[in-house]
Amino acid sequence: MIDFDFFLFNIWKGNPGPQVVWAAFGKPLEDDGYHRIYDRNGENYLEIPKISILDAGEYSCIATNMMGAVYSNFTICVEGKWQKYLDW
Repeated sequence: MIDFDFFLFNIWKGNPGPQVVWAAFGKPLEDDGYHRIYDRNGENYLEIPKISILDAGEYSCIATNMMGAVYSNFTICVEGKWQKYLDW
């Protein structure tokens, strides 16, 4: 088990201020307790507490307003180390 929290942020500026959506595997993410999505001082955060190998994959951050859209794509790679436990 990997016991790390993962944080990523993007800074989008625009007038009017953009709506920001985080997506994974082509589907929008929600602030659902497993993923934390929030804005702090104009920085848009995606947090995955206790990230696991199952979280590895393609992610996007999309910002839109009436002037258009911009996006950032990225890949999360998670590597784990298997440990074998023996009962003595």
